[in-house]
Amino acid sequence: MFGLSPLMLVILVGLAFVIIGPKMLPASIEGLWLALTNLQRQQRSEPLLTMEEARVIWKASGSVIFQIVQVLNAVVEHLEEMRSRIIRIVMALALGTIVCLAFYSQIYEFMLRPINNLKVPNSPGTPAVTKTTLTLEADQVFSVTLTLPQAGIPTTVTTNLVMPRGTSISVSEPTAQQQIRPVFLQPTEMFITTFKVCLLGGFALALPVIVFQLIAFIWPALIYEHERRWVYIIVPLASVFFVGGILFSYFFLIPFALKYLLTFGGGIAVAMPSIGSIISFETTLMFWIGVVFETPLFVFFLAKLKVVSYPRLKSMWQVAILIAFVVGAVITPTPDPINQAIVAIPIFLLYLLGVVLARFA
Repeated sequence: MFGLSPLMLVILVGLAFVIIGPKMLPASIEGLWLALTNLQRQQRSEPLLTMEEARVIWKASGSVIFQIVQVLNAVVEHLEEMRSRIIRIVMALALGTIVCLAFYSQIYEFMLRPINNLKVPNSPGTPAVTKTTLTLEADQVFSVTLTLPQAGIPTTVTTNLVMPRGTSISVSEPTAQQQIRPVFLQPTEMFITTFKVCLLGGFALALPVIVFQLIAFIWPALIYEHERRWVYIIVPLASVFFVGGILFSYFFLIPFALKYLLTFGGGIAVAMPSIGSIISFETTLMFWIGVVFETPLFVFFLAKLKVVSYPRLKSMWQVAILIAFVVGAVITPTPDPINQAIVAIPIFLLYLLGVVLARFA
């Protein structure tokens, strides 16, 4: 309706929810919708509607807006609590982003460390040997060892060789490989990438606040002691597994993947990755590996919900190996089996850990 997609409608309602507040939100939505409806009716030369008449029409037609307003009126107190939690999360995220903006150079240094010492073969046509001519700026004395033929027997002689100022010496050395340095291809790419990096860093800094606010919001609904006890256990474990996945991808997977991908050309083409693509590649890989490292908790919850049993999980270890290598092939950006195994083996070990946890579910 009015050319708004469902996603855009949800985004607009969410912004209004935070800015206006749940108490004024239902009336504000109805007022805005009535204004838009009367604008359309005025263009068709139809009589304008009052709020009461519009509500009758919306209810009869099953309007989505009318249903949203009814839901908002029913849960306004919970929404007010949610709004206060969201505002605190946004403030923590903004503060963390500002802190990261002050140290963005150090963050870039950390993110680009996997390619700092990475070198690629030279482009086609580059000579294997580089010749350089050096001119002496002062008299130099060199100690040299010469092999001279004497009566058919080579004789080694060590002597001092004096070269006067202005002497030119031709020096040949192997052409050094090129070191990869990221570039930016658009005027705004560096700025946008920096903001994204700082936003992700701000999210990492604000994560304890975010987790606390989420737990504080759902805590009143946990009326049983065993439910609250599971929160004490699951939240720290989930954080540890996710951070472990990020560290694993950064120190083990990303260096191997970047080295393979950026040197794959073998001298046919020169690798010049953009700063945005490198950062996006690393953050995406770290996120999904972090999600994969939640496998033990996922297996535990399946056992807790009685979807699978411990004996069944224990007997499916062969299937788990196959799935681990399939997931490793999907996640890793390289087709070589080494990177696939680097991901698949930890996944299988995490599955085994999940089986152990399922025994206590």
